[in-house]
Amino acid sequence: LCCGCERNIAWYDLIPVISWVVLRGKCRYCDRKVSFYYVLVELFIGLVSYHFFKDMQFTFVLLAEYFFLLSFFLNVLTDFTNFTVYDPFLYVMVFIAGLCVLLRGEFLNGLFSGMAVVIFIVIVSYVVGLLVKKQAIGSGDYFVFFALGMIVSLAKILDIILFASLLGIIIALIFKKKKLPFFPLLFFGYMFVLFGGALL
Repeated sequence: LCCGCERNIAWYDLIPVISWVVLRGKCRYCDRKVSFYYVLVELFIGLVSYHFFKDMQFTFVLLAEYFFLLSFFLNVLTDFTNFTVYDPFLYVMVFIAGLCVLLRGEFLNGLFSGMAVVIFIVIVSYVVGLLVKKQAIGSGDYFVFFALGMIVSLAKILDIILFASLLGIIIALIFKKKKLPFFPLLFFGYMFVLFGGALL
């Protein structure tokens, strides 16, 4: 449905990127503007899908890793738009992370690794909280760290945190922001290590 005229949107007006360009970023019926934000999301998902499946090799592990990234991205979108992360979406992300390590044959190692990362984050969060005298991270962040801890190594977790922190500092300085959504920063850190990046 269009948020403006509440008319049903035809399938040919829902073709990623192409429909937005053809309709010049407006609803066909009421000329309500459609944010370019949707195009960026569609382009990103398209590029990620190409990266995962460009070799036309479909395995259960690869599919699980692909859907993990999409579930992560879903949480990024909600955090970015309204600083809210919904528990059901987090549960899905953790479930898919568990499925990833199960399919790899590393379920117990992944489970213990995820728990170790959460314990590490709890300690760091507690120390930082004492220094700044306020809660360092939200409760939803523990879910994402648990999920990440299951599927990537501790070294990569540190790379993700460092990359997210540096990116957050740069964005805050450039745009003079006092508050930034945390999930997008972590997501870009995850993308950084996913494509072979390393800071440590």
